[in-house]
Amino acid sequence: MEWLKKLIAAAKITDGKLDADALCAGIEKEIPKHMVDLETHNTVKGDLDAAQKRVKALEKLDAEGLQAQLGQERSARAKEQREYQFKSFALQSGALDPDYLLFKRGLLDGDFDEAGKLQNTDDILQSLREGFPTQFKTEKQDEQAAPYSYEPKGGKGKEDSAGAASFVDIIRAEQAGKND
Repeated sequence: MEWLKKLIAAAKITDGKLDADALCAGIEKEIPKHMVDLETHNTVKGDLDAAQKRVKALEKLDAEGLQAQLGQERSARAKEQREYQFKSFALQSGALDPDYLLFKRGLLDGDFDEAGKLQNTDDILQSLREGFPTQFKTEKQDEQAAPYSYEPKGGKGKEDSAGAASFVDIIRAEQAGKND
């Protein structure tokens, strides 16, 4: 408040009266340099209080617990990546149910290299085919690609039909065949 003391000491007193207008003008000129308005003060105080609360909350955090949780999350993610690689390999190799194969065989440490890539795929495939032969497509299954496919009969009338285009046409063709 030294600035205010200087303004008061420098104020003019004439005939025993203080020149209040000059003093007020000097104060109005100097006050913005040394004080802030109430709105700005409240905003800054609110920000400071929020920051102090955040610091207290951060001080309460358990860094070791968070590190342990992060380690668990990373190992779970690595396990999911390995399982995905195994299932993709099994599907590409003709497995019918890769989840079942993963459940029965599991993942072994020797199945993956340091980078987490699946290795020894030939050995893995051979052991899976020997241990679970019913879980892989056979040549016979490949030949029977569509066991429920519909192959329409040819017509018996003057025009040979390559088949009906819809269910209604099938019924009409059957009825026309009975009427002949």
